[in-house]
Amino acid sequence: MLVQPISGFKLFDVYPKLPVPKQQYYSVPNYSNVAFCALTSAGQAFKKLKNVPDAFFGGITINSSDISRISNELKKCTTVKKAVQYLKKYKPNMLKTERVIFERFEAVAQNSPRMKFQDLLQKWYPDALSELKREEFAVIDEIDKIALSLSNESMVKVRRETTKCSTAIIENDPQNTFKRKPALGNLLKIDVKPEEEKIMAKLLEKATYLPTSVTSENAFIVKYAGRSHNEIAFRLVSPSVATIDHVQAASRGGTNDIGNFLLTSAGANTLKQDMWFKKFVKRFPEIIANCQKYIDFIINVINRGGLKGNQAYPYKIRKTLIKESDGKVKLDLSLLKYTKEEAKALEKQTCHGSRNLKQQNFIAEI
Repeated sequence: MLVQPISGFKLFDVYPKLPVPKQQYYSVPNYSNVAFCALTSAGQAFKKLKNVPDAFFGGITINSSDISRISNELKKCTTVKKAVQYLKKYKPNMLKTERVIFERFEAVAQNSPRMKFQDLLQKWYPDALSELKREEFAVIDEIDKIALSLSNESMVKVRRETTKCSTAIIENDPQNTFKRKPALGNLLKIDVKPEEEKIMAKLLEKATYLPTSVTSENAFIVKYAGRSHNEIAFRLVSPSVATIDHVQAASRGGTNDIGNFLLTSAGANTLKQDMWFKKFVKRFPEIIANCQKYIDFIINVINRGGLKGNQAYPYKIRKTLIKESDGKVKLDLSLLKYTKEEAKALEKQTCHGSRNLKQQNFIAEI
């Protein structure tokens, strides 16, 4: 889950009538160092790292110290052509859906240089809305199929909620839009018999596949078609800002220490929330390879003298990942030049040296 919520960055799936009234716009989030505001000082070890591979989605994360500068520069890019030219260098940082949308913008930038991003999204909106409905109905149909294994009483409860979802999707009423988050919450509140809990868990897991603007190109277009040019431009990179994720969510008893921390993109972090890590890996199996790329980067930093006081981090996070993934994520630490014992000794030596330095400074001040 997120160490600290990012203001304004919420994944609501809303189908607005175009154009969206001004009061419905969401504010652009302020990412100034918020990504590393950990509940303990352990998260500070990551704060200065840049160009870290996303442990979940595999792109290159953007350091929080850079995101405000990017936002300010994008405000000067008032057309599709200018924004595309500036954002091109950040294409490797973009998440999958954002990259697909950006490539569509790239394809029309030369022929429509004076247009703004919202002009293009509004043009694509009708087709995207139709496709998004198909995506949503496909998931709802799967939920209803799983519900057939429940008792009649429990199945009726589930069908009541899925019918509400289907009605909202079909009617496309701006006052009663389909929203993924409340839908998930309503399903979670359904009480079932003890012997049905496994079936309900499977059903709830399937419900998380409802599309969001992080996972679906169509959901992105529908959600942002009524937003401003600047907000859309910033949204292409803002989910890539580096955040600290609790592998075992704090809400599930996860500790606030570096051995439970991964650096991930804000988009991946928000999508995972407090989901069990093993279920997140099941949904996105590429996480297995991406975690290895991430730890290889971290190992290189440690081998070059970085992350002082946390040289044993690869061993700690490896243990956590094995446990929380049921053995699916097993990191290869062969590139690390320190054994576990040597890494622990270096940590103690670094911490001891830091304490002595503080004591010396204190005495000098006296």
